[in-house]
Amino acid sequence: MRGYAQTSNGQVHYRYEGSSGPAIAFFHESPLSSAIYAPALPLLGRSFRAYAFDTPGHGFSDPPPRPPSIEDYGMTLLEAIDDIGIDTFVLAGCHTGVDIGLEVARHAGPGRVTHAILTGVPLLKPGEWEGWLEGVLGGAREGGTRRRLPTIPSPRCASSGARRCCSTRRATRLPTRMMSSRASCTTHASCISREFPVSCRGVCRSASWPRSRSSSALARRRPSSVMAPPSLELERLTWTEVRDALAEGYDTVVVVGGSLEGHGPHLPLGTDTIWGHEFGLRIAERLGKSLLAPVIPYGPDEGLMAFPGTVHVDNETTGRLLQAICESLISHGFRRVVVCTSHEGYLIPLSSLVHRMVWHRKNLVVISDLTGWFDMVRDTGAVDGITVEQLGAHAGEFETSLMLYITPEAVRKPLPAGTPLDPRDHPDLFRYDLSAVAPDGAAGVPRVADGRRGDRYMDAVAGFIVDAVKRAEAARTTS
Repeated sequence: MRGYAQTSNGQVHYRYEGSSGPAIAFFHESPLSSAIYAPALPLLGRSFRAYAFDTPGHGFSDPPPRPPSIEDYGMTLLEAIDDIGIDTFVLAGCHTGVDIGLEVARHAGPGRVTHAILTGVPLLKPGEWEGWLEGVLGGAREGGTRRRLPTIPSPRCASSGARRCCSTRRATRLPTRMMSSRASCTTHASCISREFPVSCRGVCRSASWPRSRSSSALARRRPSSVMAPPSLELERLTWTEVRDALAEGYDTVVVVGGSLEGHGPHLPLGTDTIWGHEFGLRIAERLGKSLLAPVIPYGPDEGLMAFPGTVHVDNETTGRLLQAICESLISHGFRRVVVCTSHEGYLIPLSSLVHRMVWHRKNLVVISDLTGWFDMVRDTGAVDGITVEQLGAHAGEFETSLMLYITPEAVRKPLPAGTPLDPRDHPDLFRYDLSAVAPDGAAGVPRVADGRRGDRYMDAVAGFIVDAVKRAEAARTTS
C-alpha cells in the first residue's frame, strides 16, 4: 500500500504494510527509491507496521524547494513520520539512508528510536564508535529493560557459501550492538531487500526470484553440439538455444534503449528503436560471442510530448527496468551486459545504473558518453560537407540518413526542411518542449540526408561503442 505525508517541503511518498506491532521506518540509498524495499514489506507487515519512505526529490516524493543537505532530508522525513502519527519506531537504512536515518533519529530526540538496523555506516575506528553513537542516538539507552522484537524470516541467499543467510534475525537495541556493513551475512540487515551485502559474495535474490534452470556452471558444463546460435537476437532463440549458446561461450548481451516519440513529419515514431536494433546487432557481431536483447521501445521523453503518439516513461521507472533486465541476464550466467542507447533520453537512467547495481559492476559496461559519439558522427558527416547544424539533434540529417539506409520505405517524402540547429547550443533540448525550437519535430536538415552516408554513420557509432567496451575490459584487466 502507498500513502503521502504532508511536510513543510511538500508531500513525501511512502509504502507501508501491517496494522499492528512495532513501527519500522526504512530509508533508501541515493539515487534509488522506496521501491528497493517493496519485496520485503509484505513479509515485514506480518509482525511490524513497516514504512519505506521516498527521500524528497526521489521516487514519488516532491522535490525540495532548494538544494538539500542530509540534515534537511532528515528533518523533512521526520515531519512525514510525525504526520503519519508514528511515535516510537525502529530505524532501518542503507548507505545514504543510514546518514538520513541518523539525522531523523537525532532530531527525533531521546527515546523515539528504539532500535537501528544500518547497512553501510560511516567508517570509524573502533574507539570512535561509542562517542559517535552517543552523539547521534544518545536517547537510545533510556527506557529500562531491553524489549525483544519479533523475528524476521530471512530470504534465500544464492551465495556460494550458504543456501540461506540465516533462519531468523532480530533487531538489536542500540548502542549496545550495531549491525554494520562489516557484519557477517548471518546478521546483515540489507538481506531483507534487493540491495544485498558484499558479504554475501554472490548474487542474492528474494524468495520470489528462483534461480534459472539454465544459469551458472550447470549450463556451461552441459555438452552442446551447437557451434553457434541460429540467431544473435535473443527474442528469436528458444531457452535451450540460449543455454547452448552460453555453453559455447556466448557470454555477452547487448541492451539498447530506444523510444516511441515524434521524429518529424517524415520518420516513424519508432525511429530510435528501429535504428537501435541495427546498431545493437552490429555491436554484437563486432564484439563476437555476443547476443542482442530486444531493444527497449520506450524511455524518458518529456520534451517530445507535444507530438501525438509519444510515450514518456520517467527516469526512475526506466532505471528500474534497466536494472531488472540486467539482473535477469546476469542470473542466467551471462558474464557481461553492455548497455547503451539510441535515444538521448536514456542518459540519466544509464548514469544511475552502475549505482543501482553496485554488486554487479564487474558484469556491466554502460556507455553514456554522447560527447565522443557526437564527435564521431560530426567527423563522418564532415567528409561529405555536412555541417553540425544540418546533422542536428533530432530527426535531422543524421537520423534521416540512418533510416534511408535501414528502411528507406519508412521515410516519408518529400523530406522537410527542418530547423538547422547545433545541439551543443541546446544542452537541455529534450528536457523541455522541443516543439518550441523545432515546430515540426525535425531539429536539423533532413533534406540533405543520404542512405549511403547512413551506412557510414552506423559503422562509426557501432565502432565507438565496441572501442569503449574494449577499453573498459582492458582497464579491468590491469586494475
